[in-house]
Amino acid sequence: MKRESLTAALFILLALGLSAAAAQGCCAPILIPPARSTQVPPSGERGVLNTQVSLTYGKTLTLDTYRGQPLVLAVFSTTCPSCVSELKALARLQAAGTKVLLVSGQDTLPDLVRFAQNQRLPFPVGRVAPQFIAQLKILAYPTVVVLDARGRAVTRQQGTADVQSLQNTLAGLRTTQGR
Repeated sequence: MKRESLTAALFILLALGLSAAAAQGCCAPILIPPARSTQVPPSGERGVLNTQVSLTYGKTLTLDTYRGQPLVLAVFSTTCPSCVSELKALARLQAAGTKVLLVSGQDTLPDLVRFAQNQRLPFPVGRVAPQFIAQLKILAYPTVVVLDARGRAVTRQQGTADVQSLQNTLAGLRTTQGR
């Protein structure tokens, strides 16, 4: 009986997590809904710049390539409707001069190649190790992490991206960087 109660409780928690994820426009389940946009302590993501990204066009880069400029790192899955729906907003950010990198730790590289070709995206798409996703403490897709010019994660948005908030964060980074 005790085991059945525990199983029922876990199913309830999972259902609540799925409901919370859906309410935020997320595709992956979470058990405790985080704040929509959160500040990330600068020391929280050491080693991020060493992360290798296998790009869909056959090259490999590290996030260190983007050192010296802010980067919008969008973590997604090709099977996530919310992730796909925010691609136009990310393309607008790229068109306005912001570097955008779309990464997945879940999809295979051939799946990402097909996805990038079908979507005709204006920014690079690549695969990262699932451990990188865990290192960033990403609990749901889509999640957007803004990295400053030194590669430190300064903010994170879980669920469909709030473009105005991202633009405000990026403007603040550019102002600070210009000093």
